[in-house]
Amino acid sequence: MSSNTSGIGTSLNSNFYLRKFYSRNRDVLKSSKRSDFTAEELSYEDTIALKNAAKALSSFSYDSNTTNGANLYGTVKAFVQVYNNALSSGSEVDDKKIERQIKNLKDLTSKHADDLEKIGLSIEKNGKITISENLLKSASVEDVKKVFDKDNGYMRSAISSAKKINNNTFSILYAQATGLGGKINITL
Repeated sequence: MSSNTSGIGTSLNSNFYLRKFYSRNRDVLKSSKRSDFTAEELSYEDTIALKNAAKALSSFSYDSNTTNGANLYGTVKAFVQVYNNALSSGSEVDDKKIERQIKNLKDLTSKHADDLEKIGLSIEKNGKITISENLLKSASVEDVKKVFDKDNGYMRSAISSAKKINNNTFSILYAQATGLGGKINITL
């Protein structure tokens, strides 16, 4: 395996990190099970996973350790899937506050498009991220650090948006569960 200064390589599979990020509810991870959840439930779980993924990347030890660089590849790949899931599910929730935060998240990602493209992550018109496997594998650890390090505003803002979406989704789910905030309160 090559040195991390020339590429982040591959070691742990992104599925390992996805299971870690969705540790609260792994059923949400399975495409066959996602249809069993409401948009609000998916958005709630996806934004928890997005916070976990962003925190993992922002606290990553960006050093010359080969295994660490190899694990960085799986973490970035899992982050992209979680990010795309959060955009999809959040866009399905009928709530102006969540719509605004989804837009903020897309705008934030677009703002960092040049740095993301440098490491093989492209922004689609709908705001989702696509991965160029070869570019990501050959990206330098320094270039990945530039995008995802805790000192970069991208990760701090992504975590903040994910928290806001999650809190708003929780409020919707709570209101649905308790019957509060609906048009008719049938509590006896």
